[in-house]
Amino acid sequence: MSGKHFTLDVDPEGLRTVAGRLGELARTFERRGTRASATPGEIDGRWQGDAATAVTAEMSALGAHLTDFGTRMGELPEALRSLARDYEEALDRLPGLNRRWEEAEQAYTDAVGAADSALSTGREEARGDDGQVSTEDRQALQRTRDDAVEAARDARHQTQYWLEYEFHHTKVHLAQRTRALGEAMRESGPLDVTDAEIEAWRNGEAPQIDRSPLFDSLVLTRQREVELVTPDVERRVEALRDALDEGDQQQVQDALDEIAAHADDPVWTEALARHLGPEGLQQLYLDIDQGLVDSTLWIEELWPSMQGFNDAVANGVSHYPDDDFAAYLETWMEQDYGPKMWALLASSDSADGRINAAALSYHSEVYNHSLSHAGGMPGLFPQVFHYAYPDTDQMEQWADRSSGDDLARIVEHASDDHLRDLLFRMHNVQTDGGTMDEDDYRLVAELWGETVQALRQRHADLAPGEPSPLPALMRFLEARNANAGSQYWDLLQPYVEDAVNDPVLMAQLLKDAASSRGGIDPSDVRKLIDDSGVDVEDVIAAVMQHQLERGDSAESVAHNIGNLLRADDIISEDFQWDKVVKSLIESGISAAAARNPVTAALSGPVMGVLNGVLDELKRMEELDQAWDDAAEENAAQQVLAFTLYVQHYGEPEGFEEFVRTHGPAYEDDASQLVTRFIDQMRDQSRAGGQTDPEWLEMERLLSAMNTARDDQ
Repeated sequence: MSGKHFTLDVDPEGLRTVAGRLGELARTFERRGTRASATPGEIDGRWQGDAATAVTAEMSALGAHLTDFGTRMGELPEALRSLARDYEEALDRLPGLNRRWEEAEQAYTDAVGAADSALSTGREEARGDDGQVSTEDRQALQRTRDDAVEAARDARHQTQYWLEYEFHHTKVHLAQRTRALGEAMRESGPLDVTDAEIEAWRNGEAPQIDRSPLFDSLVLTRQREVELVTPDVERRVEALRDALDEGDQQQVQDALDEIAAHADDPVWTEALARHLGPEGLQQLYLDIDQGLVDSTLWIEELWPSMQGFNDAVANGVSHYPDDDFAAYLETWMEQDYGPKMWALLASSDSADGRINAAALSYHSEVYNHSLSHAGGMPGLFPQVFHYAYPDTDQMEQWADRSSGDDLARIVEHASDDHLRDLLFRMHNVQTDGGTMDEDDYRLVAELWGETVQALRQRHADLAPGEPSPLPALMRFLEARNANAGSQYWDLLQPYVEDAVNDPVLMAQLLKDAASSRGGIDPSDVRKLIDDSGVDVEDVIAAVMQHQLERGDSAESVAHNIGNLLRADDIISEDFQWDKVVKSLIESGISAAAARNPVTAALSGPVMGVLNGVLDELKRMEELDQAWDDAAEENAAQQVLAFTLYVQHYGEPEGFEEFVRTHGPAYEDDASQLVTRFIDQMRDQSRAGGQTDPEWLEMERLLSAMNTARDDQ
């Protein structure tokens, strides 16, 4: 410890060292990018036809990637050096701050010493002939001494308050600049490095970074690999179709076996899935179904070969990126018997979590209606399920092999119509056998709840510029009661309540609803809160408290309050702002005091007035009343601004004297006392001819609320 009051643990020289290394890395990227981009010119004349086209395109893509990395990273060195200069400027200010702090302490010590000395001298001079000091003189001397000490204490408090204020704003500025640089560095990198990976590296572990995106971004490489095997895929699929047309069981089995031989090859199986597409694969299933009906095929002999074929297709579909997968699933489910065919695909051990999550989501349609035939033997469905799921319950297997994160990956890319259809079928409890058993629906409820949690986590981890998952999350939450009765809703309720009690999530939902952004409808947010059983006042109070505990600036909290003040469709006519004010005063002061020495030293008058507001609100609660509708929002706004001010900056100058002068007149209306004081701050600042710093901060909070409240 330095022993100084104000300290900063920053390393500007370290930043400059990193800036130099990143600059060199950026230049390396640019050099390699230029070299790769020039390669197509060297290829000319040595490669011909499709090969030349493929290599040229790939090297051009590689050069573009490297150049882009270099360009993005090339902006970082100057940003690092700029932050280093900010650090140095802050460090340069510290000696002056500490000197003034120590001078204030010394002035107070000197004043106390002088007051004590004056008291001793006065007592000596006041002694009578009997050597005693009269009671009246003794008390007068003591009051003089105490007044001098109190004046010195006030002077020290005032000086040190503004020093704390200046230092606090310095730290806030540095924190904002540092966070901005951190986000810029994260965005500029070619790989996504998680916080957990950074922490592991700090602890001495070897980097475990997923480098596959570097290669996945070179899509032409994978496309070319798929293109190379596609002719072989086409030949084998055509052989299968010919065998099915012939109705020869052995030829069909042989064709299926030839495809199954590639079931573990990710490139070959992806080529298979893309060549067939959803309609092509479904048609093969229907052709096999017809062969079984016509008795040209027999399921007992066919299944081992068909199982291998199913593994190959499932492996290929599992390699689809999320956007392609969502489109594939949507097209698949447009087929009348799509869900039952998907259940067959999901039986494969090669089916990934997304395939299983989709199967569980469409569970209600697997046995609803069978493929109808005019006579003949049983078709492929549903008898194939006896072979595909010989010893397991379908829904339990799908649940075991999937998670909410798998379904979230689908719904984030689903179209509106697809998402609506998926959720309708997911919550449909009317199945072929009657109403679904609650134990089975519990599996659906758990997948639904895990998906809600996954979408919430995606929102929490959202990087700047990424599309928000909130519209999909709201659709998910809105569909919770689609077709189920109360006995099923109860299984979903804990997830709804947990989401509404998430202040980070609700802060964004309330903000988007208030500004009509992202397709978030205010009435939907209100209904969500109503259905959760959580009071909307508690939700909003929790959002504000979360911002305070997180260390958001007073202006940021004030702006959010303004958003809420105009969200009439959310807060409804019976909303009572006094409950929010009460919660903020009760919890906010202690939360702020824990991190802010200025707030921790709040004087009696401030706490007395805030407690007076609390008493007023509690008394109104007992009478089942609320603030007058006409003045409710304005009164709430004034008290909230005052509360935020004292939480962040301490007691306003002159407040104690104001309370002594005007307090008795507002003994039963502390909120009006706050309003009057704010009016006085405004009037005195205007009368002085120059803006008072304290009023400037108070006005900034009020302005932030008003701007957000009135912004349409």
